[in-house]
Amino acid sequence: MKKLIVACTIATLSACAASGMDPMGGMNSASMASQMEAQQASMMAAQAQAQASAARPGDEAMSCDALQAEMAATLNDPKVQASVASMGASAQAQMDKAKAAQAGAVAGAATTTALGVASSFVPGLSWFSQGAMMAQQAQMASQMNSANRDRAQMMAEMNSVMPQLYRGQHLYDLAVKKNCAFTKQPS
Repeated sequence: MKKLIVACTIATLSACAASGMDPMGGMNSASMASQMEAQQASMMAAQAQAQASAARPGDEAMSCDALQAEMAATLNDPKVQASVASMGASAQAQMDKAKAAQAGAVAGAATTTALGVASSFVPGLSWFSQGAMMAQQAQMASQMNSANRDRAQMMAEMNSVMPQLYRGQHLYDLAVKKNCAFTKQPS
């Protein structure tokens, strides 16, 4: 029994080391926070640049028809449409992964709880319970890393079409200011 416990603990510690996770306690939240801050700074810079370039000379003089046509051309650009479709698919995939991870976490928690209770009756079983918890943490760290990569990709995609989105918003704001009929149509 002792050999089994030692073998399971070694396997669990190896899995933690392979995943880059600290085997004694979790995920590197400082690294994740700095990645998120860098992504947010990049997005804010892209927004500022897009906002600064949204207005063009002559926009104020455009008729309502010209504003509507320009807005449609801007937002129907194949690059924008492809990005919107890609981001929608990515968001759906992330939601599906989150649901699967949640189901796995519930199952893992139940297993860990059962092992915890059993360890109070079986000497040495607490080592196995601890190993199971560490394996579950390693799996969660891997899922978080995957989610972070997906989010970074989605933000990069958003940044790539930010100029078109801000241009479209600028044109729409002008149309509202001019009281254009197309801005009053139901969505």
